[in-house]
Amino acid sequence: MKRMSVVLILAVSFLLLTNGAGCVRSYVDPTIPKVAYTDLQIRQRPQPICVFLEFQTLGVPNILVSESVLPQVYSIFHASSLFSQVDRVRPNDNTVDQIHITINNTATVESTLGNIGNTAIGAVTLGQSESMVTDHYDFTATYHPAGSGEPVSVAYSHAIHSTAGKPIGLEDAEPLEPDIAFERMLENLLLKTLYDLQQQGYLL
Repeated sequence: MKRMSVVLILAVSFLLLTNGAGCVRSYVDPTIPKVAYTDLQIRQRPQPICVFLEFQTLGVPNILVSESVLPQVYSIFHASSLFSQVDRVRPNDNTVDQIHITINNTATVESTLGNIGNTAIGAVTLGQSESMVTDHYDFTATYHPAGSGEPVSVAYSHAIHSTAGKPIGLEDAEPLEPDIAFERMLENLLLKTLYDLQQQGYLL
């Protein structure tokens, strides 16, 4: 669970305690359109890109989570075939494309504890009623073209729902382990970013 936020770890831990190991499943919110690698336009001359990533909890930087998530960002960007090299941002270097990413977990401990109170109902009814907690994420990516090009930003909101019992309204979503759900959500956000940037005429 090292890639998840503190509040999501708290919620999932409670679900495990009250419903038993193996009963908790997480679902990536289905409201954001899914983008596949094959939806990206082929780039005839892939270029290097430098990445800055900051994971936040309620707007406060979380260095440990940032460092644990960054390798997956590299992996997804490599798999996109749009870039010849993916590296960390080099300060004051505008000779290479850069992308600055912020992922802010906006759930609060208070709201999570409130959801946990409702989740307890699922525990005492042996999972027959819905018991779900939701972790929300605000995602912003700003692309800085090499040279003097103007930066362009995209922003999305996403969520992960974790349940113990029968989920309501998530019947079409795939049940996943919490860590895997976070990875899927991140991949969804990054591919959506690359797709939307290409639709605006960048990364072609």
